[in-house]
Formats: sequence, C-alpha cells, structure tokens
Amino acid sequence: MKLILTFLLVCGLIISNTEANDLVDKVTKLAQECKGSTGASDADYENLLNYQAPNTDKGKCLTECVLKKSGALGENNKINEAVMVEFIKAGAAGDASIEKIGMEGLQACLKVPQHPNACENAAALNACFTKNLRAKGFKGLPA
Repeated sequence: MKLILTFLLVCGLIISNTEANDLVDKVTKLAQECKGSTGASDADYENLLNYQAPNTDKGKCLTECVLKKSGALGENNKINEAVMVEFIKAGAAGDASIEKIGMEGLQACLKVPQHPNACENAAALNACFTKNLRAKGFKGLPA
C-alpha cells in the first residue's frame, strides 16, 4: 500500500508535505479497492500497510493491483520508471538524501528479472525496494 508500496515506500513514509500526504491517501484508497477485487484478507492488507512482504498469493496480487492502479507497474508488468521517479520526488519532499536513496533503489530494482506471474513479479519488485531501502539505512521502515 503505502509502498507504493515499497515502491511507494519512500513516498508513503514521508508525510511532512502535502504532496506526500496526498500520495499516501491515494495509495491507501487503491489498497482498499484492491483488497476487495483480489479477495485479499485483512492480514494481507495490514501486511501491505506495514511494509511486510506478502505471504499469501492473494497478498501478492494485492501488491500487484496497487502497483498497477497507481501506475508504478505498467501493463507489461515492468516498473514504470517515469511514474516511480515522480513518486520518489513527492515522497522525498525536497530532501536530497531521501531522493537519492529512492533513486538508487529504483535503479537496482529495474534490474530484477521479470517473473511470468504478475503477482509474483510485483511481490519480487516490492521486496527489492524494501531490501534496498533497509540496506541503505532508511529509517522510515519498520524492522
């Protein structure tokens, strides 16, 4: 969800500016819509909101739905780089160090091999962003 999900992680974590708040609100609404359309459980939804890796197929599809509806994932199931750059900049709220961490994570995750299953692919991309943010010492993620 706020990931945006992890993609949207950077964005969902920075809530000090209006643009970032608007993004979080948008992603939260998308996650709620996707919860219904994918049949994801409350636990799947909470995992998404808490930046936890999905542990069910419906949780992975919840991630995929939010990423697609947000524009972060294109119809070809690849990261939409231009949209992600916009999300990162909105989430960074002018903080160059946060923007740098987000951009480095984006570049690393663009190299993730595409999985033929769209839900598995989205989960792998989400995991990549979370892993990269944690590795770079980003403090906005729960342990």
